Amino acid sequence: MKPLFKTTLLLATLCPTLATAEPIASPTPEQCRTVLSEFAMFEAFIAACPRIARAEIDTRTRLNNVYEGFARYGECGKQIENEPIASMLSEHPAIRLLGQDGKRRPSRAETDAFCRRHRSDLTRIVLKYNPGRNR
Repeated sequence: MKPLFKTTLLLATLCPTLATAEPIASPTPEQCRTVLSEFAMFEAFIAACPRIARAEIDTRTRLNNVYEGFARYGECGKQIENEPIASMLSEHPAIRLLGQDGKRRPSRAETDAFCRRHRSDLTRIVLKYNPGRNR
């Protein structure tokens, strides 16, 4: 979980420089859980399924636009140490898939199944966090 945790903290650090859209001033804990969960899914999908991710992101938007959309929720990075959010992230299927929970690495079949099962999630996340809506 450490690489994804570090990436999420990096997102919180980079938020002021990335966010060109209006930042979300004070997101609710529920919004933060959703954003952090979707960010974990997005990062895991890029790591586990690079070809599908590249095709989906290149046809929908540029990668930077999606990160700018996530950056609007920079306040959520401050809540990541919160116990319920930290435990939610440790149980996240994307984190478990990549073996970042300290357990075994997934098989190729598990990775392929994850990619097929969550491709629609990637599409939804790309569309949701693309502030420019560039296609």
